[in-house]
Amino acid sequence: YTTLFRSFCGSGNAAVCNCTNCTDCTAKLNNVSCTTVLLNQMITDEPGTCITWPASNKIFDCQGNTIDGVTSGTGIYLNGKNNNTIRNCIVNEFYRGIYIYNSDYNFVDNNTANLNNFGIDLRGGSDYNNITNCGINGSDDDGLYLDASTHNRLINNTINNTDEDALDLYTSSDYNVLENNVITNTGWDGIYIFDSDNNNLTNNSIRDGGVNGFAINSGSTGNILNSNTACGHLSPYVDIKDLGANTGDNNTCDTPLNWNDTGTTGCTYTCT
Repeated sequence: YTTLFRSFCGSGNAAVCNCTNCTDCTAKLNNVSCTTVLLNQMITDEPGTCITWPASNKIFDCQGNTIDGVTSGTGIYLNGKNNNTIRNCIVNEFYRGIYIYNSDYNFVDNNTANLNNFGIDLRGGSDYNNITNCGINGSDDDGLYLDASTHNRLINNTINNTDEDALDLYTSSDYNVLENNVITNTGWDGIYIFDSDNNNLTNNSIRDGGVNGFAINSGSTGNILNSNTACGHLSPYVDIKDLGANTGDNNTCDTPLNWNDTGTTGCTYTCT
């Protein structure tokens, strides 16, 4: 009697499910009985998109396992899905590592994206998402990219060795918070703000980029930069370039262009 009772309860009320491959993980995420799905082993050489996220209000935890592609498709793809968590995943060698499209209130935490074209990509009105504690390395295009996505929080991420920009706020990506991100060795700009307004950037560090540290185009206004560091960007490029109407204070740089901290010419502090 005890054995039968336990078996019935376990099958009817399971909240945590395990998966081992792309198809299995997608099916478990679509199972109404599975609120948390755990990846239990590495996935290798997936030829297309691995996980097309099928539902909202789910947790997917890779437990440090890798999802590996062959430079095409997407590792984890959310389209129109809300209130999900993606954590502890290593997503390598896709066109897009983690792709969030038209999806809100999701948490992407403690993930690593290596050798993708785009490491983590938010587009199509993806708002109020949290991208935290992630590492993005060796992107062939941009590391962390937002297009027409607002009110997101990008906090405590590291982005290294991108071929193009490390972090882009592109076309109506407004009211985002960028805090405590560390960027090194970019091919192009460290943080590029294009036609995007009213973003808050605080205590971010950009060093040794191929072009500019912070670059803000003429169509971007109301952005606030406080206590950031941009150093090591060599002529003809600069540490901070502001072609719009933006403000800030207590920043560190050596080579500003059209940028003055409040009450100061240039940055408040110089690089050491």
